[in-house]
Amino acid sequence: MSGLFDMVPPPSTGHVVRGERVAIRSAFEPRLDRALCLWGLWVAYLAFAVATVDRGWPIACPFRRLTGFRCPLCGLTTAVGRLLRGNAQGSLRAHPAGVIALPLGTLWLSRELRLAYGDRSTTD
Repeated sequence: MSGLFDMVPPPSTGHVVRGERVAIRSAFEPRLDRALCLWGLWVAYLAFAVATVDRGWPIACPFRRLTGFRCPLCGLTTAVGRLLRGNAQGSLRAHPAGVIALPLGTLWLSRELRLAYGDRSTTD
């Protein structure tokens, strides 16, 4: 008796179609999963930055809440949020690295996605 799982080869072995070996890829590829997860976190962070900028919400930085001192990243979310709303001068006042962090983060994550999808298009 043949079961459903007998017809599907394991992802790492591949199978033969008309004399050629064809790679079977796993539905969960680690590099692609990581890239998509990072992109999702980046989009969520940007949405949070835009939604919370200049709203007067309590301080979210745990270091600042505990010590009262600003950490090196304090103001970065405000800077990114202001930059996304078109206030470049306010962004620079909040944290000078915000002007650099937004495009660099986007470029780095774009590269990760491109590499992850590039890995999918190769065959053995």
